[in-house]
Amino acid sequence: MLPGYRGGRGGFGGIGWWLSAYSLLLIAEKPRHGYEIASELRDLGFPIFGVGQMGAVYRTLASLEASGFITYEWDTSNSPPKKVYKITGIGREYLERIRQEILSMKRMIDKFVEKFEKIGG
Repeated sequence: MLPGYRGGRGGFGGIGWWLSAYSLLLIAEKPRHGYEIASELRDLGFPIFGVGQMGAVYRTLASLEASGFITYEWDTSNSPPKKVYKITGIGREYLERIRQEILSMKRMIDKFVEKFEKIGG
């Protein structure tokens, strides 16, 4: 099951799902610590402001770790030490599944827009 997937309104396409998908993608680009991930997510348009939303990022990372998609190493070169997250092999496989699901969703969205435009939307 997808981290962030709750079925119903919060399922595929919900903010938790996208938060998980983008977090994993950012970690696949390069190993990062939590604050870096949150900053990148903010730049991508996620509403990551304040302690509550930062908590959502760290819960997402914990879920990705528990699923075996990421692991971490401690960076002790600064104080305080930080967890630096890295993608695992199974995480890369899962990222490919996410890509396939997004492509499928994109086709559905394209069809919707096409039909909408035909009715004069």
